[in-house]
Amino acid sequence: DDSLPPAAVHWSSSRHSIARCEAEGGGEWVELAGRVVGLLPPSGLLYRCPECRRLTHQGICRTHGPVAGRPDLAARLVLDDGTGAATVNLDRSATESASGLTLDGCLERLRSEPDPSGIEERLWERLIGTRWTVRGSAYVDDFGLSVRPESIGPTPRDEVPAADELARRFG
Repeated sequence: DDSLPPAAVHWSSSRHSIARCEAEGGGEWVELAGRVVGLLPPSGLLYRCPECRRLTHQGICRTHGPVAGRPDLAARLVLDDGTGAATVNLDRSATESASGLTLDGCLERLRSEPDPSGIEERLWERLIGTRWTVRGSAYVDDFGLSVRPESIGPTPRDEVPAADELARRFG
């Protein structure tokens, strides 16, 4: 519909600090920028139930019982802007885009190195300390602020001054 403003208008007016976004209870149209300071489990190579897509644990879906899980790649980033921290839940596509790793490449690597923790280590090496701008919906629960990103992209250095100041002071 040509009468509606473009999505960029919503995004440009929705950039907040992480602390403000959390205090406001999240939102449907948020834009946050910060530095990746952590990687939470489950991140890396995961296996999902072929019926409900829930994570499996040792080949067992808590809803469907024993299943042959389908491999997936995901990352749960801790994004910090100096005012607070948010968990950013990246799906396969966003994880591949942000890290440069691919699911196929990770599966191939497992053939020669059967320890899947190496994939999580590679995610860590590629993402920790990098700056990102995340756009999507955010919500607050018992664990704090979480974001379901619609897009994620690198942030220019001067757009995260509080996080840069912390990095300068604490190494």
